Amino acid sequence: MVRSHFKTIWGWAGQKRIFFDATPEYMFRPETVCRIKSDLPKIKLIVILREPTSRAFSAWNFFKKIHSRKHTVPSFSEAVQREIDVINGTREEDWLTKLGIVRRGFYFSQLQFLEKKFNSNQILILKSEDLITKPKKTLNKILEFLDIKNHGWNTLKKIRRNAGVYKNKINDDDKRILDELYENENNKLKEIYTIQFDH
Repeated sequence: MVRSHFKTIWGWAGQKRIFFDATPEYMFRPETVCRIKSDLPKIKLIVILREPTSRAFSAWNFFKKIHSRKHTVPSFSEAVQREIDVINGTREEDWLTKLGIVRRGFYFSQLQFLEKKFNSNQILILKSEDLITKPKKTLNKILEFLDIKNHGWNTLKKIRRNAGVYKNKINDDDKRILDELYENENNKLKEIYTIQFDH
């Protein structure tokens, strides 16, 4: 199904062309990872990770924007607590918790599952901030991963796309709760993958 989906989108034109698809959904959903493995076993995967607490707050703002016509979207504090209750087994899933605003930030667990399905040489793990602070080096790292000759990027222009502008910042209590929740996974990311986030 995955292969036929991409054929429909791109026409699957030839073996010498490289196609990209970008979404935060794939790695978060184990069943999707399994389908990709089944349909595209030789695929190369580029995983771009954002500091998980800020990512959760960004995701809530995004979902609030697109869901506000259908639902009364609770505060970020309530959204976080609802999902933590689901994680702890004290609450049933609802439409909000199913979005996985909090659980999407458990990167280490997701990467471990990904590596059970794909060889390590098929996976490149990057931090999103590196694309901002050192774009040329990071882009050449991607080219090397894809077996493409390095580029000088002399005409590269830094353009921020889809950058959210929020009325309020995340409050200190919510940040503390999430930082503590992610601490164990972040420590494992640092130990196993040498990925460390700047706060």
